[in-house]
Amino acid sequence: MHNTQRRENRGYSGGILAHISSLKKTLDQVNEKIEATTEITREIESSVVKCEELKADFATGEADSTKTSALLQFDTVGYVTVDGKLLQPFVQNFRKKIEEKRCARENRSR
Repeated sequence: MHNTQRRENRGYSGGILAHISSLKKTLDQVNEKIEATTEITREIESSVVKCEELKADFATGEADSTKTSALLQFDTVGYVTVDGKLLQPFVQNFRKKIEEKRCARENRSR
């Protein structure tokens, strides 16, 4: 009877080992998916950081442009006061360019 029990135990052991092997394969697949997802998450985080840096750069550029625009408008008002007739086309063109830049900036920020 001992031989029969040993054979049965070996059969159970083989089944258990096969199940363990199957579980290990499943665990390896899950780990691979986790690693792939982690890599994708890192890439997304990196992209978000780059976007935030670009946004900060655009904000700085916008502030500089606004400052320059204000100074130029101040100068322009002075020039128009001196001789409005000669400078009128320049002022209109300048205002048009400022408006085009504002529209372009608004379109980029959307």
